[in-house]
Amino acid sequence: MINNSIRKLTLNHSVENLDYYSVTSPNDYSEIAKVELPNSELQEKIIQEVSDSFKIISKMDNFKIAEILSSVADKIKFNSEYLSLLIASEGGKPLKDAIIEVQRCESTIRECAIECSNTAGEIIPMDKSNRGKGKTALTKLYPLGAVLAISAFNHPLNLLCHQVGTAIAAKCSIVLKPAQNTALSAYELYNYFIDSGLEYGIFHILPIDGPETSKIVSDKRFKYVSFIGSEKIGWDIWKKVYPGTKVQFEHGGTGSAIVCADADIDKSVNSLILSSFYHSGQVCVSTQNIFIDEKVYDEFKNKFIKKASELIVGDARNINTNCGPIIKRDALERIDSWVKESISQGANVLLGANPIKDNYYEVTILENINYNMKVFKDEVFGPVVNLIKYNNLDEIISLLNSSDFAFQTCIFTQDINLAMYYTDNIEQKACMINENNAFRVDWMPFGGYKKSGFGTGGVKYAIHDMSVEKLIVLNS
Repeated sequence: MINNSIRKLTLNHSVENLDYYSVTSPNDYSEIAKVELPNSELQEKIIQEVSDSFKIISKMDNFKIAEILSSVADKIKFNSEYLSLLIASEGGKPLKDAIIEVQRCESTIRECAIECSNTAGEIIPMDKSNRGKGKTALTKLYPLGAVLAISAFNHPLNLLCHQVGTAIAAKCSIVLKPAQNTALSAYELYNYFIDSGLEYGIFHILPIDGPETSKIVSDKRFKYVSFIGSEKIGWDIWKKVYPGTKVQFEHGGTGSAIVCADADIDKSVNSLILSSFYHSGQVCVSTQNIFIDEKVYDEFKNKFIKKASELIVGDARNINTNCGPIIKRDALERIDSWVKESISQGANVLLGANPIKDNYYEVTILENINYNMKVFKDEVFGPVVNLIKYNNLDEIISLLNSSDFAFQTCIFTQDINLAMYYTDNIEQKACMINENNAFRVDWMPFGGYKKSGFGTGGVKYAIHDMSVEKLIVLNS
């Protein structure tokens, strides 16, 4: 059983009277484990220890760091079955998807091991003018300092691998603040790093709540703050970080897809079913608004509804489940209130639109929505998708560009000129052609702009972002 095999995080600090909180499964509210809740005294000790340990990791050889990261990847692979069940249990991600997440985790850490030895600067030509004559210039990358990484529940292990793995590869020490309801995956990752030879103090976990986190984000000992979560919280953090501290924010958006008249309908339906309802829509790039050319609207709609109606909603620990629970009851109530409000404003329900017992919500498809409805303009973060008929692509481009969100979008068409026209004119950080907008591999650049985020994730890009590129000029 999961709750009997969780290894406790050994804090190794002499602090008495610690509080605990329970990690419960969103599948059935059962308690999985109790977690130590660090008080202010322990938080201070951990932050100082991580700050001091930067001196140690910043001087480590690249090959040694690569060995540690490779060992962590080996442990993830060895424990993949257990980790998959843990993700499904504490995070509510369907087991079939949790298995894939663990495979990605191994790949992410191995990519960190490769990239930690590729942090080269550049040689800058200096003889472009007489002032540069006789001089040689180059840049070198140096680790930035202690990192504070604040993570989310929806990818409870792979997000951590991106934040922790890249920090270690960049030779930065790190305090990880995981989502409290999925902290057990963080503990496992911590143990793998310690068991792989990472010196104690370089990496620590603070499973604290939001108000406690707000108190530490302004600490000047952190030279870099990484945040994955809601845009409201993220931008509030930016106001609080110490002046000069670098930040990288990954928020969400209202993921959009365009299905043109010449699209392969079956391919687009199969792809967008996955991106619309993966993890019950609780993903930052989940497809929320699908615009379908009026010539193929009915065909797409009928096939999409049929596929969606076949999805199984239920306990995430069941290998046959497609859509697990919503992470919290209040989140489910918000989703339902937005859906019901849209119906009262004229939206048609094509499928679902009702809560099921406990934390579950029906796979939901709406049409006849207007652009002022919350289910269109705000991030639903649930298993709700809108089907929208269009006949003028430029109008849709203008509509999407007026949004406060800009993350990833996609277009399905056989016309490469039309696809590139959309790509060139849409204001998004990434555009997929004949692939859903939620597509990601862990080594590609990833992130949003406008309210969807700041900075770029992805292994190589995050490592570079946690580094200082120093210019060195030699006068011969």
